[in-house]
Amino acid sequence: ELGEPMTLAEFRAVFSGSLIGNCGYTQETAEEAIRDGHTDLIAFGRPFISNPDLVDRFANSWPLNPPAETQVWYSFDREGYVDFPVYQEDDKKRDRRLGDRDRFNIPIANSPIPIHQSKRSLSSSTKR
Repeated sequence: ELGEPMTLAEFRAVFSGSLIGNCGYTQETAEEAIRDGHTDLIAFGRPFISNPDLVDRFANSWPLNPPAETQVWYSFDREGYVDFPVYQEDDKKRDRRLGDRDRFNIPIANSPIPIHQSKRSLSSSTKR
């Protein structure tokens, strides 16, 4: 019988290897989990489906597209695979004009754990 699920913080208390969190994170909550030492990396799966330029959106504090409906996740059509728009210059101008402040404001580049350190940490933990 399985026990109760553990949070990343609880798991971190008993495991010193590299941890990767996923599911339900925003850029802000991902940065917080890394900054607080609860995890080493965050995987973004679902947000990438509807935001093919997710890294650019995070780095530039651009708003995200609405989440993809689950019906298109495993479609045999192009819908759900290659039909989500990247952020366009017109969108940027509109955001400046409207003063859109409902955006993430912590760029990935300011992550407390640089990618190269995370990779080194992951590779060293797998050699145990």
